[in-house]
Order: sequence, then C-alpha cells, then structure tokens
Amino acid sequence: MIRLSPVSTSSLFALIGITIYALLAFNVLFAQPVPAFGTDIYDAYFYRLLEGRFDIPLRILRFEGHYAADGTGILYHGIAPLLTRALLYPFVTLHTFPTAAFSVWLWSSIGAAFCHAITFQVLKRYAGTVSVGLSLAIAIAIWIASPGLLLSSTLVLYHEPLSVSFAATAGALYLFLQVALLDVPIRKVLLPAAILAALVLHARPHVALGIYAGICVLILLMLKYDPKRSLLRAAATLLILG
Repeated sequence: MIRLSPVSTSSLFALIGITIYALLAFNVLFAQPVPAFGTDIYDAYFYRLLEGRFDIPLRILRFEGHYAADGTGILYHGIAPLLTRALLYPFVTLHTFPTAAFSVWLWSSIGAAFCHAITFQVLKRYAGTVSVGLSLAIAIAIWIASPGLLLSSTLVLYHEPLSVSFAATAGALYLFLQVALLDVPIRKVLLPAAILAALVLHARPHVALGIYAGICVLILLMLKYDPKRSLLRAAATLLILG
C-alpha cells in the first residue's frame, strides 16, 4: 500500500486540477456550441505586429477596439496574451492551433498552482504540520474555488488577459510571501516581482496597482535596512515598473 505525504498528495491533486482545466479549456468535457467571438483577435494582432503594424482589420476586431477617422482599428485589451503567441509561434500555426484555449489553460493553471503553494506554505508555517487529509482539502478547495476553473470553463476573449493577470498576481503574492514568512531577502524578489507587475499592467492595469504599491513598500524597506547594496537593485526595479 502506497502512503502519500502531504506534499505528494498536493502535487498529485495539482496534476489532476491541471488536467481538468485542460479538458475544460479545450472543450473536451463541455463543448461550446458556437465558437466564442474574439478568440482569434490576439492571433491576428501578433501577426500584424510581425509585419510592423499596430492595427487590426475591422472584420476581425469589430467592436473590441478604438477606431480612427480613417477606420484604423486598435485593440483596447491588454497585450500580455501575446506572450503566449511568442512562445508558440516557432512551433505551430496560430490560426489553426487552439491558441486561445492553450493560453487560458496555461495561465489559469499557473495561477491556481501559485495559490495552492501560497495556501500550503501559510498553513505549514502557522500550523506546524499539515496532514494528508488537510492537504487534500486544501488542494480541492484551491483548484475548484480559484478563478482558474471559471476562466478555463468558458473560452472568450476577455478570459485571456484575465488569466494572465491571475497567474502573474498570484506569482507576485507568492514572492511577497517569501519575504514576509520565510525571511528571503527583499533584493532577491524585487526584480521578478517587478516583471510580474509589468505583465499584469499589460493584462488588467487596475489589478497591477496593488502589486506596484507592494513593490514600492519593499523598496523603501530595503533602502532603510541595507542602503549601500540596494541602490542598484532599487533603480533596476523602478526602471522595469516604469
């Protein structure tokens, strides 16, 4: 009989959660009767950028953008989902591959995984030990109750920037947690946190405000306690935020 540890139990259910998200995102469990509008907009935008253009054809963009007097259309959603296209572009044809489904699944899974790690670490820190039963309850709660399940279950244009924002925000909170609970030096988390904040800014700008504020607080604390070794790291962090 195999006895699972709390960590292995959490990891196993995380894999199950990732699989469920994939089955939902790729319409295996519940197929959408009609393809959602706008799921090809980011693909078109990526190809237009490769051509050196920032506009999207009217037949693709329709009512999801701003228009100049000459009919030039500009997407008003965040451009962060283009990162998924940049990763996939060398290997697949974006228009024929289910790129939007892959993007929503990828970022939703990353966000839920960070939430899972955060909850597990907090309970382990304050409870001392986490039983197998508790770790299983945590895993089920996180992967069902986190935004990842909702984002993966319905494939629409808006869920792409939302899923990127969810993943990057959870990642930033995970980094903050390392400083607050695990005594990781602030200078080690500032640059990756700033990169995640910038990613959120290009997904859901209003969500990025909290991460920007948190990073600024960390910079002030770092300069207070270790000013000589912190100036360069603080400047680099502010440059990324800027």
